[in-house]
Amino acid sequence: MTKKLDINGMTEIVDSGTTAREFLEYKPPVATPISSSPITPKTASTPLSLVTSPVEANNRTIERPVERPNDRTEKKAKRYTHRNSFEIYDDQFETLKKIRREAEDDGEFLPISKIVRDALDAYFKKLGK
Repeated sequence: MTKKLDINGMTEIVDSGTTAREFLEYKPPVATPISSSPITPKTASTPLSLVTSPVEANNRTIERPVERPNDRTEKKAKRYTHRNSFEIYDDQFETLKKIRREAEDDGEFLPISKIVRDALDAYFKKLGK
């Protein structure tokens, strides 16, 4: 299936002896509405607050609380990670993998890096730093 370009309007422009600039600046006429009378909304005889619909979209209120708390929520300082390469013993790495496997058996996701970070935090706390 091939698409064909409708050139009827363009051939009329070219045949009328227009210049290239007029051709490029050509704007097709704007369609006029069928009815010339302006569309006006119908006024309801009952106020909108009394109108109920059989299905309510949501029950949210538009009222805001009168009093807002002045306390700021305390945010934890974000700790950024930094990737490093450290050498550890094979038995230490095997132990880390064993701890991770036990956590996975319990249905918990526990990456090795989290185990190491928690262990370092505990060690630094023990040192008092």
